Amino acid sequence: MLVEGTVGVDRDVWAVWRQERPPEAQAARARTRGRAVIANNRAAINDAERVVGGHLNRWVSGTETPCTEVLQAFDRRRRDLGGKDLVIAQPSLEFLGTVPASHG
Repeated sequence: MLVEGTVGVDRDVWAVWRQERPPEAQAARARTRGRAVIANNRAAINDAERVVGGHLNRWVSGTETPCTEVLQAFDRRRRDLGGKDLVIAQPSLEFLGTVPASHG
């Protein structure tokens, strides 16, 4: 989400889901419809994943990217959480706070 918002990737999996999710998304058959949305947009999603992966790999290796600043800020906040998860608004990337960690 951080890379997508910084470099303007607008067809990642979450954007596709937000844009094409059926109104009955909470209904029992939503999972089947959701899989169809993903399948129908697989090429765009794969392209987005390649862009994001490229930026993340460069950042991890110490190479500057347009995402370096936002990734470093996120990483600093994440390290200081004490067992909580960050909440970030999309697409603004505004830091909204923390919630109890959802995973171990």
